Amino acid sequence: MPVARAEHGSSGSALVAAARQHKAGLGVVVAVVLLLIAAAAFGIYSLFFFARSQPFQSIKITKISGTHNARIGAMSPDGNYLAYVLNTEGNESLWLRHLASESNVQIIPPEHVQYSALRFSPDGSHIYFSHTQLVSGPASQEYDLYRIPVLGGTPQLLVKDIDTNPSFSSDGRRFAFIRANDPDPGKYHLLIANADGSNEKSIFAGPMANVVSDSAWSPDGKAIVGTIFDQAEDSISAVISIDPYTGAQRKISRPPYTVLTSVSWLPDGRALAVIFSSMETNFSRQQVGLISYPDGKLRPITADTNDYANLSVSADGATIATVMRQSVRDVYVSSGLKADYSDARQVSSGDVVPVVAWARDNNLLTEQGSSIREISPNGELKGEIASEKESAAMQPNGCSDGHLVFARRMLKTLSVNIWRSEADGTGLHRLTEGKREMFPMCSPDGKTVFYMDMTVPAYMKVSIDGGQPERVTKDFAEFNAGFDVARDGKTVVLGTYDFKAQRPTISLVSLDSGQVLRMFEYDPRHQGQPRFSPDGKGIVYPVREKGVDNLWLQPLDGGPGRQLTNFGSLKIYSYQWSPDGKSLALVRGDSPSDLVLIQNSPGK
Repeated sequence: MPVARAEHGSSGSALVAAARQHKAGLGVVVAVVLLLIAAAAFGIYSLFFFARSQPFQSIKITKISGTHNARIGAMSPDGNYLAYVLNTEGNESLWLRHLASESNVQIIPPEHVQYSALRFSPDGSHIYFSHTQLVSGPASQEYDLYRIPVLGGTPQLLVKDIDTNPSFSSDGRRFAFIRANDPDPGKYHLLIANADGSNEKSIFAGPMANVVSDSAWSPDGKAIVGTIFDQAEDSISAVISIDPYTGAQRKISRPPYTVLTSVSWLPDGRALAVIFSSMETNFSRQQVGLISYPDGKLRPITADTNDYANLSVSADGATIATVMRQSVRDVYVSSGLKADYSDARQVSSGDVVPVVAWARDNNLLTEQGSSIREISPNGELKGEIASEKESAAMQPNGCSDGHLVFARRMLKTLSVNIWRSEADGTGLHRLTEGKREMFPMCSPDGKTVFYMDMTVPAYMKVSIDGGQPERVTKDFAEFNAGFDVARDGKTVVLGTYDFKAQRPTISLVSLDSGQVLRMFEYDPRHQGQPRFSPDGKGIVYPVREKGVDNLWLQPLDGGPGRQLTNFGSLKIYSYQWSPDGKSLALVRGDSPSDLVLIQNSPGK
């Protein structure tokens, strides 16, 4: 019956019945009905929208067997294959793995090269890669882009001097990439080229201080996003969006207290997969996360003790391929009684130690978390110094007068400045006021502190009491790797870069005039920063052969270089001679790695 249906039917029926009795309220009732319909529709939409827009809430991580020491990896669009680069005793080779059958095919045999970029073409028919030749002449450090059919063949050179992965348009007809310091030293360019490398065109340029570390072309073709260093307020990195047609730029994400590196779109264009590090680990470990688009909010996918590098996403958005690393870095000390330092013994274990330096009292200074530790040459903990709740201390160095200098990151502002303290960490005094000043080192007389201003970038010096900083030299718009001060305090050795010759160099600079006295070619196998030998007659730096680092000496008189240490394993990440020049402290270790798949597990 009509009344019964009205009483026991839906709320909408009841409202219609009431409207028949009260015609004056019909407009209000209609409005309420429409609101109810809208609310129901929104509820249904939200149920599907939010479920769909929150991928990788639950994940499954699978290590790919047979990919130990894989340095770079990329997933094919269909998710069936992985291309990867294996490093074997310093030589690198390109491989293809079929995931279902677990079979591996070598595409390019081992060569004395170093790969950088690695991507599949959107149709999955070709692999794009870049590498540089490590030859017995001046190292160019210029990576050239090639492509090769997935089943192998002859690599085809497409683009010379490419500094990021190629990022393809959705139709696969073009790709974007970054080129740094060419043709303009101190600047980078975002370029677009055809899939065969032809018709290069620069669409955007910016300063090297904010260089794009990786880029990704959006699925709808309307934006190329990139991760940049961009310190402001509570952020260190940002994601920028560049219009591929006009070059117009805008920032779309500034996750607080976070450094962003690799980036790749999810196929629906609603999120970006990123590699990031955060203040929680003092930026020492990289993790995988998602940045929602366009609101720019970061959500971690992984949160473990591993370290992740580079990533790619399958076309269905269900799988992320990345490299998982587990760093091992320990302190070793040699008495120097043996000429090849073969008596170096391990004095730390378990903690990943970034750097080591000597204090005046013959103890060692290391980093641990956000503080500086002092240990004896036998590894005994002497104390924790320069530890503050609102900051992170790092890169310590001892001065001849007993002072300690170090870089200190303030957690609220994220500025990194050079600080001085007494040997026990008391008497803190800030020496610089910039945004990103790092790697301090005292002059032999303890009166001057040298450091790098990473925002210029430039080598700088300032009084141990503070004051106005000065540039050590104006001859270089860019540095390459580190510096050291001679024991006589008259010269400094700088890792520099010769833009005309396109190669890294070593420069001796007068501290009085700031003029370059001499310039040397680096051994192309070099790793890490140069230092003066204890007797001041040569320059020392690590050289890597077959995946093992040893210290080599390059005499200042032009004589042939020679090997100082004779280690049979591990890499060198930091080293320094004691104040008397007899003992040698090093940080040695390795970063074993494997390819892993991070799969979305929505059913969990």
